[in-house]
Amino acid sequence: LAKITGDKGISLFMKMCQQRLNHLLPLGAYLLKPVQRVLKYSLLLENLARHMTPVESGYNELVMGTDAMTRVAEHINEMKKKYDAAVHAQEIQSLLHGWEGKDLVKYGEIVLEDTFRVIYSKTGTVRPSTSAFRSAKETYVFLFKKLLLITKKRDKDEAYQYKYHAEMKDMQLTEHLKISTCFQIRQISTKST
Repeated sequence: LAKITGDKGISLFMKMCQQRLNHLLPLGAYLLKPVQRVLKYSLLLENLARHMTPVESGYNELVMGTDAMTRVAEHINEMKKKYDAAVHAQEIQSLLHGWEGKDLVKYGEIVLEDTFRVIYSKTGTVRPSTSAFRSAKETYVFLFKKLLLITKKRDKDEAYQYKYHAEMKDMQLTEHLKISTCFQIRQISTKST
């Protein structure tokens, strides 16, 4: 399609057809990539099975094919989700200054990222401010499946400055009983971070 639309005559013809048919999108928008087609096969097979009776020849094979293609589609979607999560973790790492730890992809998918107000105590614990809320430092937190990463968003270049991290296996979270939105994070491992 890219080759033929490079020709001015063909491109003009395609635009005229598009206008005549009142299609808002160009032809390329209606074409599916091969991986997108694979995701539609289970729907096609399911639709074919609806027009057959269970006693007809080939019905059982059609049902088995539908199940197989559904599993393939689920696997493709899961791999795409993992890929997108890895790309996002790499984007964060490329914007993170001062981080000397492992590749962030190794800590799993990102569960949450948001701005929090945090007070750092001298004992190495991190806790949201309660009575001293005004003196708390605003931080940007990335919660991975296996890591809590606390950063400060830099104003000058939209990057992040590393501040603190704790692996989930080395962390204890305690809820604040009086204030439901507050909690304390304590590092329980003897390893330094």
